[in-house]
Amino acid sequence: MARLRFEVAKKSEDQFGSIGYIWLRIRTNTGNIIGTPQARLGNGAWQNLTVMGADYGINWNSLANNTYDVWYKDGRGERIVMVVQIADYQTSCQNAFNAVIDVAVITVNEGSVSANSPNGSGYQYSFNGSPYSNTSVFTITPGLEAITALRKKGQCPEPMGTSILVKAFTVLEASYTKTDETVFSMHDGTIDVTVSGGSGNYLYQWNDGAPTQDRTGLAPGTYTVIITDTADYTQKTLNITIAQGSNFQASFVKTDPTSPFVEDGTITITPTGGATPPTYSITWSDGTSTSFNRTGLPAGVYVANVKDDVSGAIIVLEIILEAEEIPIGVYLYVPLLNSLKFVVKQEVNNCSVFQTMDNVLFCEESIPDFYRKNYYQKVSKCDVLNVQFRSDFEFHILSMYNYNIGKAFVKSFTVELKEENIGKTEDFAVTIRTHVGNPGQSRVYFNSGLIPAPVGVGEKIELLNNADGINGLYTVAGVLNDVVLGVQYLVITHDYDEPAPTSAATVRMATSTVNFNVYESVLNLGDIANGKYFFVIRAFNSEYNFIEATSEPIELQLEHPNCNAIDYQCFDNAFDMTYTTGYMGRVRVESIYFKRLPGGDRSVSRDSDNTLVKISARKTRKFLFETFQLPPYLHEKLSVIFDHDLIKINGVEVQTEEPYSEPKYITRYPLANSEIKVEQTWFDRNNSDDIGSVNDGGFIIVNGGFLKY
Repeated sequence: MARLRFEVAKKSEDQFGSIGYIWLRIRTNTGNIIGTPQARLGNGAWQNLTVMGADYGINWNSLANNTYDVWYKDGRGERIVMVVQIADYQTSCQNAFNAVIDVAVITVNEGSVSANSPNGSGYQYSFNGSPYSNTSVFTITPGLEAITALRKKGQCPEPMGTSILVKAFTVLEASYTKTDETVFSMHDGTIDVTVSGGSGNYLYQWNDGAPTQDRTGLAPGTYTVIITDTADYTQKTLNITIAQGSNFQASFVKTDPTSPFVEDGTITITPTGGATPPTYSITWSDGTSTSFNRTGLPAGVYVANVKDDVSGAIIVLEIILEAEEIPIGVYLYVPLLNSLKFVVKQEVNNCSVFQTMDNVLFCEESIPDFYRKNYYQKVSKCDVLNVQFRSDFEFHILSMYNYNIGKAFVKSFTVELKEENIGKTEDFAVTIRTHVGNPGQSRVYFNSGLIPAPVGVGEKIELLNNADGINGLYTVAGVLNDVVLGVQYLVITHDYDEPAPTSAATVRMATSTVNFNVYESVLNLGDIANGKYFFVIRAFNSEYNFIEATSEPIELQLEHPNCNAIDYQCFDNAFDMTYTTGYMGRVRVESIYFKRLPGGDRSVSRDSDNTLVKISARKTRKFLFETFQLPPYLHEKLSVIFDHDLIKINGVEVQTEEPYSEPKYITRYPLANSEIKVEQTWFDRNNSDDIGSVNDGGFIIVNGGFLKY
């Protein structure tokens, strides 16, 4: 492709005082223009060139004396084409009036530059400041710039000269290497283009619109690329054909895992076509198998490289096993019966989110026309507090902060997984036999007799360790009763044709329908300075979704006068707490605990003379436990604590037979008092009453009538 040819002419001031001008012409018959051609003088604004027949041009008039850079650009970029000088009229040039318009046509060839004037003969030329001579062709080193100047012989030299800045380059060369499609419809052809010579700056235009030098992922076909040198617009064209690959194919069938926590996915690869006779092999990205059939797979991405061993063609299959999503990272719950009160705070707007007892801390609640009195949960340094919460997030952090000093971080505590429920599975011994009267189906009996966990039609089970090849993932087609054996069994889709009437196996199935795990953290605060603090539980997952639960503030002291410590526990899981982890709660509240309420029951009778006779008696040791100035959430917690299986006040075990009294609230005042009667085991547990005779394990008479045990 030929280069564009630039022509420039200029006129300096003549003896009549006319102002100079410059015009630029682009001869398109010597090259291509891409996009809209524009030009400018120096740092002036770009202006569109005007169509002039088959060419383009622009004029700049009324120019003051100066030296002007003439710039040109189109869709390939911009470049300076000439440096033109407008100068004052000289008296020695008064006879040169008709020669003041000089036209220079500059042609740049590979390694040389030539100049001439179409306005007639009698012109001289200068190259890079050399003396003017009749020589118009000069050799220049590729990559170096040069200035060629033109003047009318014998007339005003430099002011009347027209000059151009040119640059010569080596010949533009281009070549390529390619790889054809390996397998039919694989579209994995490549083209690697190598370019040398020219200026070193190139544009690439492919017939499919791609702008890059090299190509990958190509389907069979012919590809054409036009390579353009952005400096002088020299072009090279390459035509490359990508051949079609062999008709070797591979397909797959998959079954997804039943949950993100169960490894029961399967993949089966089937290769076809290719060389005759066909020989295939396979490798997997995880490197654990060379089999075309994979079982027991967790959710994930598996890449199989299937090879036609004869032709060497390789098909790459990417298979994604997706488990049915269990919502992860949406649930965080800290039960009321924790040693500390936590809430998952929400921004309340009273339009879509309203204040509740569980989304706003008591210390931040508002009470109309009342000055709030903060309440701090009382904690002594000897208290070892347990925090238990439920969550379906992956990661958890429990941190302690200073409540009054800028909410400064104090320390973090270890969070331990105590009970795993999400995706929990267990293995059970089963026996498989034909489903009588139902061809294509089999029965699965649990050897223990009962189905050990809830299971419904449509749920998945996995059979393992079966010697007859019944292993695999199955969908439960029915849960039925065997009226003869008196047990339930599962129905699966499998045509039982084994020689023995029964076949032993192991079934793996989900045994938990709970969608959260239970976590605990032990707060040992013995090394923390006295002060007011609060705690934050942060739950988050790998996508950085997170929820925070914030505690009510605590007051940590060596001891708290006029407070009593209550420890509590249930023997089974109750009140939203998972006590089977061994959890023991403790709260310390403002209270008095010394008012004795003696009680008990007795049996009496009167003899014949109406004398009162005591037959038996049971005594109880009761106290009035009175609480003072507690917030509502603590009264609510205490009402539940006193219905626990195990209750200790200051380390002494007690129980109750009456409920915790309703708090006595004062209008608009947030704190209140309450009370409950508690009973302590009295005397010795094995001899605390006056029931029974002296000879049945009670007292016996020995030595002079003294009663001894």
